[in-house]
Amino acid sequence: MKPQTKKIEKIKSKIEDLVNEISELKSKKEDTLSGRSEKHQDGEKGENDQEEIDALEEVEEHLQSAFDSLENYYEQE
Repeated sequence: MKPQTKKIEKIKSKIEDLVNEISELKSKKEDTLSGRSEKHQDGEKGENDQEEIDALEEVEEHLQSAFDSLENYYEQE
């Protein structure tokens, strides 16, 4: 067993929780945006909403990548 594996498992769990929270928030934002009028979606507010969704997606992807990197490294025992 590699050193600090228990700590890494705790970190992975926290990352996984963050990914899930961000995913839920992103889904809610997407649902809200899709429920808005076409005028809202095409306007500045809709663009801002979409930028927020895109930023959440980017953060989600980076966190998932960090999780995967830790998992792959610590599986090589």
